[in-house]
Amino acid sequence: MTAAIAQALVNARRREDARRWCEEALEAARAAGSAADEADVLTTMGMVEQYQDPAKARSLWAAARAQAAGAGDLEIELRALYDDAEVGKQMGDLASARAGFDDGAELAQRGGLGWSRFGIYMRREQLAVRYLTGDWDECERLLATVSELVTTLGAAQVVAQGLGVLVARGRPDAPGRLRQLVELAGTDPVLDRDVAVWEAELAIWQGDLERARTAIRRGLAAADAVGHFDQALESAWVCMHGLTAEADRAEQARAAGDTATIADATAAGSALLERVRAAAGQAPGAGLAHDVQVRGRHAKAEAEWTRLQGGSDPGRWEAAVDAFSYGNVYAVAWCQWRLAEALAGAGDRGLATAAARAAHATATTLGAGPLREALEALARRARLDLGVALPAQRTLAGLTPRELEVLGLLVEGRSNRQIAEQLFISGKTASVHVTNLLSKLGVHSRLEAAAMARRLGLAQPAGSKPEVPGPAT
Repeated sequence: MTAAIAQALVNARRREDARRWCEEALEAARAAGSAADEADVLTTMGMVEQYQDPAKARSLWAAARAQAAGAGDLEIELRALYDDAEVGKQMGDLASARAGFDDGAELAQRGGLGWSRFGIYMRREQLAVRYLTGDWDECERLLATVSELVTTLGAAQVVAQGLGVLVARGRPDAPGRLRQLVELAGTDPVLDRDVAVWEAELAIWQGDLERARTAIRRGLAAADAVGHFDQALESAWVCMHGLTAEADRAEQARAAGDTATIADATAAGSALLERVRAAAGQAPGAGLAHDVQVRGRHAKAEAEWTRLQGGSDPGRWEAAVDAFSYGNVYAVAWCQWRLAEALAGAGDRGLATAAARAAHATATTLGAGPLREALEALARRARLDLGVALPAQRTLAGLTPRELEVLGLLVEGRSNRQIAEQLFISGKTASVHVTNLLSKLGVHSRLEAAAMARRLGLAQPAGSKPEVPGPAT
């Protein structure tokens, strides 16, 4: 009851009222000599204080946990432990967050509350924090403890937190897991939001940008349906992925000279960016100035906006790398990929190589196949040395690797200028490559060269995203 009343007051932005109510309840609990009630009130006081003084809140939760353990009240102990670990995660203290969620999951399991409300929360966040820190093997091990056939909301909430690893690793079972959770749509807006984000990310890697956009629209609708105000700030997470999809659309449309699609992607991206900026602006007033995830998502969204506009800004991508450096390993590598691309486009090969090498090393360690392959494609296009041997490319007698890349871009219908931009070379060099490959193939036009490439099975565009099995339609 204490928590419910205080939470209602906090949601109504009446924190002073909530604080006074808790102080009165604490006096009553102590007067009654009830350690469990005192622990309950201390936990709620921490919830009130977390928005203005996270350190004070964490000390209150530590006291609450000790009180609850002494009173033998496992549910209150789990609540205090969960709240402390969650705020630790928001502050970027991922080591303490992981320890807290692990302790909570073990306590809940041992006490027969493994699938209770806070038992589910602990299991879910065990996966979430490991996704951030890059302990993906352990994340998959924990995910494997949940039945592959998801039939309950609790199991779905746990599985949803492991989907990010399956998608980023290009696991063949990712689409099937997604399908199961999509079928539960409407049961919980937070679950719907999370599933929509992972579906969008998978579709982006596959190059299915319309499916990604559809998923983003569902994710935003779900985010808007989340009642708790600080959870509602998670719409920035959805919008960040939406901006990636719109930037990809704009890049493709720019190559094809499709001005209508460029305009549409720009309008959609602008609306998404405004939502991210609004969420970031609301964070301090909502008492979430300490939330490192909000800052990271905002920085990445601003960087994607520059890419969408056709001038990917290295400074913005560097800011995104820095914003995620609190411990979000995959996000750092992802932004380093785009940073390397932007630096190569600006002619700074030295820094581009350093960024690409760092990202490739992380992607290899994580087993993030799609990202690793995207980095290797960038390295070939921009002639960046990743410090490792790249997988052999399919070849055609007489054509150099660079000419094969040019041929792939001819298949896309790119002009010499666009080929030069994609491969980070001069327009004159691109023209020479086109002339040479036409001669070697014994054809007289770009169209004939593209047709021959398709017949020979060499039609995958240069630098295209790796194929990942998608959900059945």
